[in-house]
Parts: sequence; C-alpha cells; structure tokens
Amino acid sequence: MLRIDIFNAFFEFIEGMGYKEGFDFNTVKLRYKKYFEQYTETYLKDKSYIFENLIVNYMFSSMFPLGNYDNLFDNYFMMVLKYALIEVLLIGLQGYYKEDFQDKITLKLIQSFEKNIGHNATMKSHIYKLIKNNKFNNMAYACLLIKM
Repeated sequence: MLRIDIFNAFFEFIEGMGYKEGFDFNTVKLRYKKYFEQYTETYLKDKSYIFENLIVNYMFSSMFPLGNYDNLFDNYFMMVLKYALIEVLLIGLQGYYKEDFQDKITLKLIQSFEKNIGHNATMKSHIYKLIKNNKFNNMAYACLLIKM
C-alpha cells in the first residue's frame, strides 16, 4: 500500500536529493537539475492536466483573485508558491522513486499537501506573514518560483 503524507514526502524528498549532514549545496543543486531534466520535465509535459486541475481548483476554492490575502498580486503569489512547493517536492520524490515513480505518488503528494497545508489556515497565515515580512511578495520572486 502506498502511503505518502506530507512528512514522509518531505523525508523522501530529502533522501532523493541526497541531503546528508555536511552536504555540499552544489551537489544537491546538480542532482535537482538532473532529476528535473531526467524525470520531471517530461512528466510535467505529459501530465500537465494534473497541475492545470490543481491551479483551477485553487482558483475556485480561494475565490481567486479576491482570495484571503491583501491584494490581487499577493493572491497570485500564494498560488504560484503552492505550485512551486509541490513541484519541488515532486522532483525530489522522482529522484527517490526513480523508475518506480507512478502517477498515484503525484496524486498522494497533492492530496497530502492540501490536507496538511492547503486546508490549514494557521500554516497559510504563517507562510504569508513570512513572505510579507521578508518582502518576497514581488514579481522577481514570483518569476524565480515559476522557473524552478
């Protein structure tokens, strides 16, 4: 039985990326790029409908662009952040599972992410405050998240 909750997904992401104590960031960065090119890039092209549905669902459930945040751009930024976080975790999971990776892992990741973060008002509020306080809610950071 496949069991992925957000914590397991995070630990599998860490293991998939090869993070160890005293790690070399450049090695992890190269591994991230390799996994993206080897697994994720094609997967995202072939399964783009999964992520399109994720964004459409976000838009309806959050009443985008009105949403829960201070302005239109902040609502947009939080949507981009959500997509980027899921994509980053997905890349690590694909590195962890490699050829054994299946669509149901993606769906379990999204479901677990939504249960633990997407439906947690306290967590979303905390993330939003961190972004606002550090002035990350701008187009430059949004572009970085999109290009991850």
